[in-house]
Amino acid sequence: MKILLVEDDKMHTDFLMEIVESTLPEFDEILLAPNGKDGETLARRHQISAIVMDLRMKAVSYTHLR
Repeated sequence: MKILLVEDDKMHTDFLMEIVESTLPEFDEILLAPNGKDGETLARRHQISAIVMDLRMKAVSYTHLR
């Protein structure tokens, strides 16, 4: 299964990758996107099972979604 991590902060990205790798072994592929636009592109191109996303990024913010 594939998981997509959308995060613009390297420290948070590294932390999320470590958590996913250690606690969710069913995800054999981790895709990374540094912003919402790239995340959306990756999500449309790949069959993603789960997305973990920062909702308050500098480039694209998704705080309006509910």
